[in-house]
Amino acid sequence: MPITPYPIRIHLTRIMLQYCALTAGVWACSPTSPIPDDITLPPLSPACASATRRIGVGNLAQLTAALAAVRPGDCIRVAAGSYAFGASRWTRSGTEAERILLEGAGPSTVFTLGGSGGIYLQASYWTIRRLRLTDGFFGLQTEGAAYVELDSLEIDHLNQTAVNLFYGTNHTTVRRSKIHHTGQGTARYGEGVYIGGNAALGSSAADDAADDNSVLDNQFGPSITAEAIDISRGADRVTAAGNTMDGTGTVSESGFTNSLVGVRGVDHQITDNVLIKGAPNGIDVYEGSATFRRNQVSLESEGVGIRVAEGAITVYCDNVVTNISSGGAAYNVPCTP
Repeated sequence: MPITPYPIRIHLTRIMLQYCALTAGVWACSPTSPIPDDITLPPLSPACASATRRIGVGNLAQLTAALAAVRPGDCIRVAAGSYAFGASRWTRSGTEAERILLEGAGPSTVFTLGGSGGIYLQASYWTIRRLRLTDGFFGLQTEGAAYVELDSLEIDHLNQTAVNLFYGTNHTTVRRSKIHHTGQGTARYGEGVYIGGNAALGSSAADDAADDNSVLDNQFGPSITAEAIDISRGADRVTAAGNTMDGTGTVSESGFTNSLVGVRGVDHQITDNVLIKGAPNGIDVYEGSATFRRNQVSLESEGVGIRVAEGAITVYCDNVVTNISSGGAAYNVPCTP
């Protein structure tokens, strides 16, 4: 019997090298891998190592092409450097089994957003980590997104908000990130993380829901001009825990910013946070329901550590409020032992 040779072909371009083999009449290709082009990619993370396809990029053209063609299971590794984005909209989703991962080398991988731009993520099952987003109208905004992880980012020097989670954003986490110098153009909209709906931008009651989101172990400030964390209407079951918030540079404005954390919505858990320099209050609860435990608030003002306007609110006595000026208070409601 004649031996049939096993056919192999190689695709070679300036950017990518791909090996393909013919099996049972079908070409199957390996995951693409970059040909080094005087770039040094960040270390391979365990999540990226297990990706279906790994794509290395070292300039804006490569990054734009990778994002345009991204598919479930991809890991896009971005080399250190500056990438001038402007406004960018990402709409391709991963899946529960095959997430999309975008990761850089840390603060040395810089996405500059062009002053009037920002990143719109309208997709689910993404992990975005180890990047710096700077010089934008806002940083990153999720709309209709679910199961997104924003991890180890630096987001700074923005006209307005750093991170918006609204328009149906659910099960999304912001963690281990450093957020500072927001609201450089409009102080009242300079939140660190905003969660909820925004009717002014065209959302409706049906799509305003932003449920089961988390803000964990982040560093906010200085110069977060509005609330570090603003939990707005339409946001339910938010967990905010382990965050440090420095109110230096927060701009107190009647009707807008009066605290480092603003709370509306239902069934939130606010625990183990450290707040320094209230604006003038540490935490303002406007309505809804929430539980507060083991938070540390250093006011340095005549405000209230945890101020409740209305709602089904439980404030445990293990919340510690210090540096209360004359006329201020730890809480304006009885605490629960």
